[in-house]
Amino acid sequence: DGLDGLAAGLAAIAFAGLGWALINWFAPLGRFEVQGWVAKIYGALALWTSGACLGFLVHNRYPARVFMGNVTSMALGGALATIALASGAWPLLPLIGIVYVAEVASDVIQVGYFKWSGGKRVFRMAPIHHHFELLGWHETVVTRRFWLVGAIGAAAAVGFVWWASAGVG
Repeated sequence: DGLDGLAAGLAAIAFAGLGWALINWFAPLGRFEVQGWVAKIYGALALWTSGACLGFLVHNRYPARVFMGNVTSMALGGALATIALASGAWPLLPLIGIVYVAEVASDVIQVGYFKWSGGKRVFRMAPIHHHFELLGWHETVVTRRFWLVGAIGAAAAVGFVWWASAGVG
């Protein structure tokens, strides 16, 4: 998780955005055509997973007593990708998971620049949420701001699906 609630909160937001888009306005965006009822089943599964993550957050609010770890956070990421791929909504993943993209990009940039420059760093520490911690931000501030960015990305993805399925423009 890195920070208390970061992975569970971001997963809840991402699953909620994907589920909402699949249940309400989904028009297949990929090459695979999925029947409407199948998209609704995937949407319900995504919303159920979002609720499970929210339940974990309520039980494990700051300061955390249970460590999520890589096993669960990787499973959540795999479930998000599986639902998006199976439903044909995979083009939405970079927007729904914009924080995940930023986290991975910060690692790639840090390692690449470190090797290229002979030991210099772009960030104080990668992934980027630790960089903000080392700048002096409290972990709850970092977590909540990352949740906000994740919510903006998920809302943009839902808005895009609404726009595409409504034929606006």
